[in-house]
Amino acid sequence: MEKKFTILVIGERALVDTVRRCFAEEEHAELCSCNSEEKVQEFRAKRTCDMIVADFDLPQFKPVKFLSSLFNSGERQEVIMVAEAPPIETVVKCIQLGARDFLQLPRENPKLHETLKKIHAQWQHNQNGAAFQTQQHERFSVRGIIGECAQMLQLHHLIQRITSRRWATVLILGETGTGKEVVARAIHYG
Repeated sequence: MEKKFTILVIGERALVDTVRRCFAEEEHAELCSCNSEEKVQEFRAKRTCDMIVADFDLPQFKPVKFLSSLFNSGERQEVIMVAEAPPIETVVKCIQLGARDFLQLPRENPKLHETLKKIHAQWQHNQNGAAFQTQQHERFSVRGIIGECAQMLQLHHLIQRITSRRWATVLILGETGTGKEVVARAIHYG
């Protein structure tokens, strides 16, 4: 089953409808909405999302406090803030805290649609990249290197030591046909 792109909209019905129209033709997108800070906290306790669109002008909503708690908790979502006439200092603070963009309304702003689509495309690209990495890892892991003699077992152990490190620079030497490329792939995808 393919993972759905989850969007949390924090705002009034008009903003929710605008975001819904942006993703009307996307079958792998799920839209959730909250219209108060309490409901946002309940949602975040139960679920995660890939993108948050928040209305700065929502009554009782403190965007700077929300962004601080969101990013201090270690969560990494794309956050788009929207408002009619936000104070410049607050916009700057929200961007510094980690909001991707701060857009000025009207709600039918083409920039909002463009930004949402760009984030969704980037998410899809990341999902495809992660699937490719998993596939390559399975295909080229150290288990794919055949042989059980002492030298091959030593090579397996060496590859596992290298791949357990955060990073390593490796020079692989050998004659033609000895499997240098197989070892390189096992290290790279290991």
